[in-house]
Amino acid sequence: VEYDNSFTGTAYSHAFMLFSFLQFDTCFLKILDKPMVICRVSGGNTFLDKGLANRIFIDFDGYYKISKLHYFDKTTQNALLKIISNLHPLYRLLRIKCYSSKEDWNKLYNSLILANYPVVYLRILRLIPLSLAHSFSGIMPAFVWLKKYIRHSKFIFGIKN
Repeated sequence: VEYDNSFTGTAYSHAFMLFSFLQFDTCFLKILDKPMVICRVSGGNTFLDKGLANRIFIDFDGYYKISKLHYFDKTTQNALLKIISNLHPLYRLLRIKCYSSKEDWNKLYNSLILANYPVVYLRILRLIPLSLAHSFSGIMPAFVWLKKYIRHSKFIFGIKN
């Protein structure tokens, strides 16, 4: 397996190596339903040094790069991107937006677009202004507004629960 240098510094170089074996017919990957590592000795997430938005960006960027490997078909690519979207749901991204700089948030938002994050969620994330999200008193009104927006969208598009 030849190493792809674009994965250097992504925190996903190990995942690239594991997935790269899948291009061979004799290799397979078994997905576990329980974590292999329960406690990290280091005691923390060292990727948080540059902020929460950057930490989540690392995940979306890594999964996006892995999904674009030439030996994955479109179904597998979409499945990989769905995993990262499920790991970071809308409510978590709203929280991240509240505590991120505009520059960090825009970098993360652009990675959400590349990773096919659900369009309706992207619209919601775009509609809530940083000025509202940044003020502590603005957090609750934002969620109240979001709840009304979702109800209204369901009415307009005829979506049933």
